[in-house]
Amino acid sequence: MFVDYDEDDDYEEEDEFHSVFTIQLGELIHDGLVNFNDGTWDSLQDGTPIDWYNEAQEKRLYAKLQQRYYYREIGELPYKRWKNDLLSRLAAIMPKYYLAYAALDKGVNLMQLRDIYAKHRNIYSDFPQTMLSENEDYASTGNDNESEEVTEGNFVSLVKSLRDSYTDPDKMILDEIDIMFSYVLTSNINGY
Repeated sequence: MFVDYDEDDDYEEEDEFHSVFTIQLGELIHDGLVNFNDGTWDSLQDGTPIDWYNEAQEKRLYAKLQQRYYYREIGELPYKRWKNDLLSRLAAIMPKYYLAYAALDKGVNLMQLRDIYAKHRNIYSDFPQTMLSENEDYASTGNDNESEEVTEGNFVSLVKSLRDSYTDPDKMILDEIDIMFSYVLTSNINGY
């Protein structure tokens, strides 16, 4: 961002773009051509909806996309062709991330190694019998047993393992669409 200082030491930030080949995503956003909240980013050109996990995931992903690629150039021109190809790629890859989003939504405990839950019923039948339910099941005595065994891992080793191997599903999606943007740097700024 360009900072313009005035005489009163107040400053105003302005976006400064220096595209090399195409146009930067930030320019498209700045000029109003890209607005991820306008409803045109929810479905393909033919109206087929993209299977987002939920609305919160869609908004979060587009916010991360904007942050990550704001100063990167779009990968092809014209703009509408790039948008169509980006949405097609998102529609193709979203289904494989459903399980990851569902696990996170469920509240998976990443520090837990295992959770074994067991439930069983012991029924004994002597005379006279007692009705268990309306379907004519009878028993003289019985008991229900439930148990759960949770095994937590070594905190330090699990944190290290998470750091080394876990990747957020949003980041995985952004990595897959990275090809839709080019990353060209130049030392030629403002034509000088």
